[in-house]
Amino acid sequence: KEIVSRELGRPTDEIFTDFSATPLKAASLGQVHTAYYKGKKVAIKVQRAGLKELFDVDLKNLKKLAVLLDKFDPKTDGADRDWVSIYEESERLLYLEIDYLNEADNCERFARDFRDIDYVRVPRVYRELSTPRVLTMEFVES
Repeated sequence: KEIVSRELGRPTDEIFTDFSATPLKAASLGQVHTAYYKGKKVAIKVQRAGLKELFDVDLKNLKKLAVLLDKFDPKTDGADRDWVSIYEESERLLYLEIDYLNEADNCERFARDFRDIDYVRVPRVYRELSTPRVLTMEFVES
């Protein structure tokens, strides 16, 4: 609740009702809570505290390794590897992975792309309740 309140700029109890104390699901990058917003059940994906800072430290160390590999990789197998470029692409993709507004963009694009297919159901994104660290979506039973 603390992360959600901080990200959305006001207490969760002013925005949601029945915010679940226990996450519905949890994973390495975040967890999902349920609540009600304007009478509708929503799923609230919350990024783990300190995750970006952990990425910053780990990626800084990986970059040092990539620079060393570029310098010392003998490339005796004939491959023309550019370890720093590989690192930079991986870094870019990893930061996109933890940007929940990017995930919201992808969800909405997917919904547009498949809007005419009856058996594809994409939950609505609540943009006004989403930030890079919090993603609020319509709850869909699976």
